[in-house]
Amino acid sequence: MKRDTSLNQYFMPVWAAEQIIKHYYSHLTEKDTVLDIGTGDGRFLNAIPQHVNAVGIEIDPELAQIARENTGREVILGNAASTPFPVKPTLVIGNPPFEMKVVNSVIDQAYEHLDYGQEVGFVLPVYVFQTADTVMKYAEHWTLMHDLMPRNMFEGMQKPLMFARFVKERQTLMLGMFLYEETSDLLSLKKKYRMLFIGNQSSTHLWGEAVEQALVSLGGEGSLADIYQEIEGKRPTTTQHWKAQIRKVAQESFYKVARGIYSLPPRVDIAA
Repeated sequence: MKRDTSLNQYFMPVWAAEQIIKHYYSHLTEKDTVLDIGTGDGRFLNAIPQHVNAVGIEIDPELAQIARENTGREVILGNAASTPFPVKPTLVIGNPPFEMKVVNSVIDQAYEHLDYGQEVGFVLPVYVFQTADTVMKYAEHWTLMHDLMPRNMFEGMQKPLMFARFVKERQTLMLGMFLYEETSDLLSLKKKYRMLFIGNQSSTHLWGEAVEQALVSLGGEGSLADIYQEIEGKRPTTTQHWKAQIRKVAQESFYKVARGIYSLPPRVDIAA
């Protein structure tokens, strides 16, 4: 079957679909219902054991019909970004088009249907998890996990790939990811402070420079709470990492004029 580049189609090799089901979802039983997004000609639907109920959604009418014939399963014709789920799934899986509108629409809809402990498993380009704000938005509702996949198992694929898992949980985690929360917080600071932490203007003395700039803006002195508020602006951050560093530098390198109140001394050592 020739792929349609206008639809961003990259067909999952049969053996890879089988390995994904075996590796991640061997626990599926007749009590489960799997929804396959971007079914194509039915690679995932064929890999799912026959005793497990599974339904597909496919935008291409020719492929949808081929998938029905290949698998004997129900395949809904529709755009995954706008088609309501035809079943209440216990697992949403797929190799969807690499269009974030489609991916995010499905993930949002999945959250409304899945119970806690259930998940979405998608083949996605790695760039989906490359920016801190995007990942932190997902992490509000999902535990995030991912494994890299070889892009050259798809003909003509130029993007690094991963198998990304979004597990619906009350208390979420980001597994295999580092510095996302901290980066997201630093990117939310006021611009003049953000520039100290992100990019080429960042220096080895950034913590002292941040405290100094904050105290200057505060008229020469202020409490730690004042300094924090000056640096973060109207959007409170969620991590304590940067605040701990600011507190340490203020206590060690700036003049304490009263309990909890700091000011600029005649000469400020900002080597911290």
